Amino acid sequence: MKWLGLTLVLSSALVTTNAIADCKTRTIFKQPVVTGTKGNFCVKCNFPPGHFNIVQWESNPQSADGGDVPTDRDIGHKTGFHPAVNKETTQVSLRNTNVSSGAQMAGRTVGAYINSADLPNGAPSNKFIITPSIMFKPGTHAFNGLDRGDRINVSFDLQVPVAGDEHKPLSTTYVVSDLDFTNPETRASFYVNEMVFHNAVERPNEWVFLDPDTKMAVVLGVDSPSSQYATFRSKSASYQKRPWIGWKHFSYSIDQMQFHSALLAVQHKYPGIKLSDDVADWDLTHWHLNAELLFKSGPAEMGWSMRKAAVTLTSCGMQAAQT
Repeated sequence: MKWLGLTLVLSSALVTTNAIADCKTRTIFKQPVVTGTKGNFCVKCNFPPGHFNIVQWESNPQSADGGDVPTDRDIGHKTGFHPAVNKETTQVSLRNTNVSSGAQMAGRTVGAYINSADLPNGAPSNKFIITPSIMFKPGTHAFNGLDRGDRINVSFDLQVPVAGDEHKPLSTTYVVSDLDFTNPETRASFYVNEMVFHNAVERPNEWVFLDPDTKMAVVLGVDSPSSQYATFRSKSASYQKRPWIGWKHFSYSIDQMQFHSALLAVQHKYPGIKLSDDVADWDLTHWHLNAELLFKSGPAEMGWSMRKAAVTLTSCGMQAAQT
């Protein structure tokens, strides 16, 4: 690693100069204005980099092709979001009823309602997910391994008006902000997540585990001032354990040291997973709001809406100022 070399260089420089961080922030994603779901929503698919979208990970058992259908029914009583324009162009659902799972996209706001009753035959891993998502362009680099001030910044407004489950490990509802990283040389990948909501669960422990679907390592932090893997922003809401109506703003950052700690946590928990511990080896590939429910041991439902999502990268080169 390069931490030692950086420390020696800066210590030497401080003898005759003051080191000043020349920090610049660039936006790699700002939630865009969308006119509706057409071309922006799909079931079990991938969109190209740079295209903000909503993806439903489970097929619709109510339709022959597994897709959803436009609906003029208002699911805003579940999501907290009521599109002002034609609902048939801004909403899709599994069934054209007021209680069916579905997604919404209009203006700068998106939302979704998911209910396990719409998947009567179950689903892979007994999960149900409708998620807003953005893939970043190849080569999106967050850290250069030299400047400790480099960081990833994530922010969004969120409301979760509805969440119902049996408060069991396999009947539960939660929302996680999910950042995906890939090493372009080895093709290894892992996730660094921040949990912002878990229904009826006191602040959970931060931990490392393997995703049952992808088999990739997940470092799960909890959005609060004591998070190990992220920095809680002063104007951010913290972890929530109950549904709420009205916008709460969530904002956090991950710096190089925290990202390095996440890599080491994976290596400690799973020595057989070979991940480079050089932060400069990793590209930021994907962000999505992982709002999902598990329903193997009982029914569950959740409604949410999101606006003003953004991901920025702060780079801090060091300049020397004469004393």
